[in-house]
Amino acid sequence: MIALRAVLLGTFLTASTVALADPTTLICNNEIFPNQPPTTFNIDEANHSVSTDYQGLGQIAAAFDPQKITFKVVQGPETENYTIDRLTGNVSMISDSGIRALKIFTCHAGQRQF
Repeated sequence: MIALRAVLLGTFLTASTVALADPTTLICNNEIFPNQPPTTFNIDEANHSVSTDYQGLGQIAAAFDPQKITFKVVQGPETENYTIDRLTGNVSMISDSGIRALKIFTCHAGQRQF
């Protein structure tokens, strides 16, 4: 009986790995500057990264938790702190150095067009 419990416990522990979200693409509109073209955010939890075409930023290291994804971009004297809300998919940015700025992106999941 003890051996059976050990086998079952071992099976449970091996099977209980953390589930990571599949890579996701968000297509977002900048609410502050609505005339700008849509911005794309590619989220890759397995690689702990976000990539974006916004301002040519490319791939950025990101922190993932159950509620949000966060990443920072340093551009000269300015540090931009981005947060992606995992429930709504919306992206916000607050600058914490130099000029104070706020950007809000409303997003939807990218889908194949054909």
